[in-house]
Amino acid sequence: MKRVFSAIFAIGAGLFMLVSCTTPASELDGKWRIVEVDGEAITSDKPYLEFNPADSTVAGYLGCNRTFGRCLFSAEDPRAISFSRMGMTMMMCPEMELEDRISAALHAVVSCDYPAAGKLRLLDAEKKSVLLLQKEESKEE
Repeated sequence: MKRVFSAIFAIGAGLFMLVSCTTPASELDGKWRIVEVDGEAITSDKPYLEFNPADSTVAGYLGCNRTFGRCLFSAEDPRAISFSRMGMTMMMCPEMELEDRISAALHAVVSCDYPAAGKLRLLDAEKKSVLLLQKEESKEE
């Protein structure tokens, strides 16, 4: 009996972990601050991405220029995410290194996970974290 209970508990725990890793695309809706690029913390609070899963778009600010494009999700794999048809304004700023790193990271993204509440990690093909985002609370008026 003890083994049966242990097996049921293990299966339940496994299912909980599986479900908790597969958040629907609708949970991405809203504004996310970019807090890390390639594991390095960003000191500026300006760069962000804003997801709109209803129309599969993403827009944001990378530190100098605004970016926009398509954000694609997979019905087969809820963690699969990719960005396409990305464009950006072309302003010249004195410091472009951070923006260039964020832009390159976006092009490498193939999947995502949610390491903690309010956090979104964007991963490359090797499952390496290229961007870490923090959900920005919506301001109700």
